[in-house]
Amino acid sequence: MDGEEDAPVSLIVLVVVFYVVGFFIALYIRLSKIVLIRKIKETGRVISLSQTLISMIMQQLQEQQNRTQISPATGLPPPPPYTIEAPRAPPVEPDELPPPYVAPPPYSK
Repeated sequence: MDGEEDAPVSLIVLVVVFYVVGFFIALYIRLSKIVLIRKIKETGRVISLSQTLISMIMQQLQEQQNRTQISPATGLPPPPPYTIEAPRAPPVEPDELPPPYVAPPPYSK
């Protein structure tokens, strides 16, 4: 019968742990929002949370791109990213233009 009594106690402990963890997560979110609101008030601009996250991600990407990473195999920085350009036709002079299209005479029986 000890096994049956232990199960509810461990379940209660598990629920209490989840509540405490949830409380701390909510508290962290609340404090981060307060810090964000304080920053918005200091700058005088209204920035949504998603815009802030996007700007932080873009800043991290730019910093990562600005760092020159040296390849251990060659000892050289990576080559610049490749750009693919569409092939361009050479310019056509007016003398080289084909003659204008002339419709054939109508079909007659």
